[in-house]
Order: sequence, then structure tokens, then C-alpha cells
Amino acid sequence: MRRWLVLLIAVGLLAGRPVSAPAADAPLADAHIHYSAPDWSVYSPDQVVAILDKAGITRALVSSTPDDGTLKLYDRDPKRVVPMLRPYRTRDDMSSWWRDPSIIPYLEQRLTRGVHKGIGEFHLHGSNNRNPVLKRITEIAVQRDLYLQAHSDDAAVIELFAIEPKAKIIWAHAGMSSGAAAVGALMDKQPNLWADLSYRYGDVAPGARWTRRGARS
Repeated sequence: MRRWLVLLIAVGLLAGRPVSAPAADAPLADAHIHYSAPDWSVYSPDQVVAILDKAGITRALVSSTPDDGTLKLYDRDPKRVVPMLRPYRTRDDMSSWWRDPSIIPYLEQRLTRGVHKGIGEFHLHGSNNRNPVLKRITEIAVQRDLYLQAHSDDAAVIELFAIEPKAKIIWAHAGMSSGAAAVGALMDKQPNLWADLSYRYGDVAPGARWTRRGARS
């Protein structure tokens, strides 16, 4: 299995190249952070940056509901924060974003600033999701050279590649509901598929470590 991103994809996004597991002394990045509306009254951008400093995080892939949270952190620390654009204006969009035509102008307007590196993290499951809205979203990602960050099962990831074979997909939580074998097989098949391992409990490489090429040793 190749191109595993063990909380390190943000480095590659900024460098514009694929990433495999780095050496132990490589800069540490977090590939899955949200700074959504409920968080704003608890942690200020300055406090968030202080937490990242304490943890030694030099890059952070951030998406939020709404996107204003991501931009708050980006404006505070643009060298560290890698902005991703969720297709969620509110949490109510989570169950309908992929078939809601009003999401398209929302995404296009937010992308005009030119700082986002991808669309996501979004939730999509199953194989019967193909429609003009989802097709247009994948087209936007390819046209603008953006990543899609999908919290999805393997069926939905396969569907996204069927809609747009040139898509670049970050598989959030390495599929979560998909077993390690299914994740690995799909990653071997798709050269434009990466995965973060957040919320995986050692089932991907139990008792092992990842080499620079992402193989177990």
C-alpha cells in the first residue's frame, strides 16, 4: 500500500507533490482539524496557534462549518494553516450538500479568494450519489487543481473516481468503515488517492511502522 499520510498530508499540499510517510525528524503536520462555530467562543485563534505550537505542529489542514472558522485561523497563521473548504454553510447541509444546487455558487464564491487547497471534509456514502451537483463539484476540483477530502466508504470513493477519473482524493480516516484490506486495494488501484489515519486504531498496520514508501516493516 502506497501514499499513506499519517497526519502529514499538509506538507505535501503546500509543496504540491505526493507525500509518503516521512523520516522521524521530518516536520510534523496534522491533516485533519476543524475550527467550527461552536469552537470560536472556547478557543480564540491565538489559543489555537498556541496549542499547535505546544504540540509541534508546523502545518495544519483545516476545514470548518462554516468556512469562516478556517479563514480565521488562516488569517492568524497563513504559513501554518492549509485551508480546505467544506460544502457546509451549517450542519444542516451535511445530509444534502451533494444534491443541493445552491452549494455550487457558495463554493465558487468562497473559492474566489484563492487560498483553499481543496473541497472537504465532506460526508458521502454509498454508490448511488451521481447527479449534476456532485459532478459539477468534482469538475470544479479538477479545474482548480483542488483535493477532495472525503469522509466516505469505499463505494463512495469509487463513485467519485467514476465521475471524475482525474480527481485527487484524500480519504479521511482511511475510510473508517472500510477494512484495511479494502483501503489498501483501492489505494493500490488509484494513484490519485491518499488517506489520513485519524480515528484508526492500529488496524491498518498493527504492531508495525510505516517506511517512507508507506509499506509496513
